[in-house]
Amino acid sequence: MKLGSNVSFEDFTIGFTKNKNEADFIISKSNFPDFKIKAGNNITFPDIKITVSKDVTFPDVKIKIIKAGIPNYLIYNEKDFTNIQDVTVVLLPIINVYTKNKNKKLIKFLIRNRGN
Repeated sequence: MKLGSNVSFEDFTIGFTKNKNEADFIISKSNFPDFKIKAGNNITFPDIKITVSKDVTFPDVKIKIIKAGIPNYLIYNEKDFTNIQDVTVVLLPIINVYTKNKNKKLIKFLIRNRGN
């Protein structure tokens, strides 16, 4: 997955909002989120592995972060700090749509972790 502000020929764009009611996705501090997913570089046995960078050579999905204009999807962040793992995790359902459900592991992962 290619993610950044200088992505060309993006599949979709994202932006951040300060208004929770405008958001399509919420990075939450809640103890009762719709999805609860652990993400990071040091997970021993991950259910799925996603390479995310602004320099991925042949990405399955290209996402451009925009600061001005109207993005395809808005993200609201409840946390004090957001990292690339948070953004990737919150976008998993839409990534699944844009990859046309090709990744069966991702589909199973999303179904299994809903509400956990």
